[in-house]
Amino acid sequence: MEFYIKPEQRLKGYGKSMCERLETLFEADGAENVYLTADPVTGEPFWTAIGYTNTHERSPENGQYIFEKKII
Repeated sequence: MEFYIKPEQRLKGYGKSMCERLETLFEADGAENVYLTADPVTGEPFWTAIGYTNTHERSPENGQYIFEKKII
């Protein structure tokens, strides 16, 4: 799935709030880490700002870097 916030709605906390909610749901289901790929222009700065770390590994599906965050 893709996660996208329209440019005119960015910097209002919507993305961060949605990610926090998803992380809570994942944790409740027993997940310890979240992994994702991010667009290098808009995605990477967002994910890094909310605590995700670049693993420096690339996804075989889209060639983008994989980011991870420990949620427990």
